Amino acid sequence: MRGTIGAGTAAAALSLLAAGPAEAHPVSENGYPVIQAVADCEEWFIRDVVFQTAPGEPTQILRDFAEWFDVNIEPVTLGYDDDYSWRPGELIPPSYTAVSNHGSGTSIDINSALHPLGQVGTFTPEQSAAIRAKVAEFGGRLTWGGDYTEIPDEMHFEVRR
Repeated sequence: MRGTIGAGTAAAALSLLAAGPAEAHPVSENGYPVIQAVADCEEWFIRDVVFQTAPGEPTQILRDFAEWFDVNIEPVTLGYDDDYSWRPGELIPPSYTAVSNHGSGTSIDINSALHPLGQVGTFTPEQSAAIRAKVAEFGGRLTWGGDYTEIPDEMHFEVRR
């Protein structure tokens, strides 16, 4: 997600990103350290789609969910280049003061062409219910952007602490 940021939020972001040795690796919105390079991610595949996520538990949670999604909701690869995982840290709307969880490798977007940012109802009611039930199985460690109130993000799934 990209956008324009004002001088105040830009200054806050720059101070976060250049705060000194203790903050050499800032954290993303969910509190995980930002990953500076894709080489520090764990790489995994579903069909021909490559994901890069934070090593350890975040990868296990996201991979387990994405594999389930691929079988039970819709195929992860639908012929589009629209599945995302780690990306260099970006500030997220609407405040543009927190680093995206993609920057820490703790979130994925699945089939974004079918489930665009800001749109609701891109899944059937049955699919939405199944997604919520599966997310609940992770005991609060996984959230679905389809439940966001400010800017719904039905393609988005992220690990929580």
